[in-house]
Amino acid sequence: MAKVLFPDPFITTEIAAVRALGRRADVCDVAWSYGPIKKLFKSRFVRQVNATSNLADDPDQFARDIIGHCRNGAYDVVLSAARWRIKATM
Repeated sequence: MAKVLFPDPFITTEIAAVRALGRRADVCDVAWSYGPIKKLFKSRFVRQVNATSNLADDPDQFARDIIGHCRNGAYDVVLSAARWRIKATM
């Protein structure tokens, strides 16, 4: 049994992955910034919904939030099908 975190799981492939992993008894948590509407998108295969900052507003804080959730939740893997285009700051 794996413990998996899905950040911003609104892409069809991620939703399918949550269902597939949940059906085989893996633990699936999600992390997103959608506030109170999160209840509308709750799946029976999602164990926990974690709050994050908005990726578009503050990508650095979003990354820190995901890293924090990984540390606190002891996830085996973070899966995302999103193709985020974040400008690197050096």
